Amino acid sequence: MKIVYTGIESSGKSLLLSRQAEKVRQRNIKWFKVTGLKRTMAFNSPMNPNFIKLIEDSNINYLSFKNLDDILYLEECDIFIDELIKYFPASGSNSLTNEQLHFITQGAKSGIHLWGASQDFSQVHKQFRLLVNEVYIRKPDSARGASAAHAFRYGNEHRSHAGRSWQA
Repeated sequence: MKIVYTGIESSGKSLLLSRQAEKVRQRNIKWFKVTGLKRTMAFNSPMNPNFIKLIEDSNINYLSFKNLDDILYLEECDIFIDELIKYFPASGSNSLTNEQLHFITQGAKSGIHLWGASQDFSQVHKQFRLLVNEVYIRKPDSARGASAAHAFRYGNEHRSHAGRSWQA
């Protein structure tokens, strides 16, 4: 299963990924109670240390990754990728290795569920786009903006950006 959120910057894509991660954590708790099997939740962006502790305390493996090769051979895993274009670029038809193509075409057979976000879905590799189950287009949410996603990932810290500041 592959689900992608797309839209312009500050439209809430990362926030949706974070909210979905919590729903998946709850699902994985039930999965562990029924089967006794641990799933892995893998993230390419930094998560709040409290959320990481919640994951680990829920009998779920937490994994942070920086490149696609780190997750190619995982099984029974929920993967959250912010900015899909960094991992699945559309530039050139041969931009992905055979192992990477196998991962995106055969991952579901290994229990891989992937959620991703991209500002421009058309710039994501064609083979990946063809295999996406659902695409959600986000419109800007002026009431929340980037600060809400930032707060979920980094905790309630005061941040400053481009001359303006906000309290998360």
